[in-house]
Amino acid sequence: MFLFDISLPNTGIDRITDFVSGLDRIHLEADIYTALMSGALPAPFFATGSAAGDANDRIIYDTTNGFLRYDADGTGAGAAIHFATLSGAPALSAADFLVV
Repeated sequence: MFLFDISLPNTGIDRITDFVSGLDRIHLEADIYTALMSGALPAPFFATGSAAGDANDRIIYDTTNGFLRYDADGTGAGAAIHFATLSGAPALSAADFLVV
């Protein structure tokens, strides 16, 4: 389990070196990731690519470089925050996240 529970964007960028989809989980603190509700991350809130593709995208995973970003307003004016990098850009899906 990888827990992200420190204020953004002041935390720097964490590196996850050994993530295994389906075995590991990324936990996001609901008080910090305020655009997300506690519980499983709904699939429409997860996107792959370098930026949000629609207004629902909150967690964006760039499969080319492993960058993991949080975007509080999807395609709105606010910028996405790069908070972690997954080494080797492993497979990742909404099912790998839990908002706590």
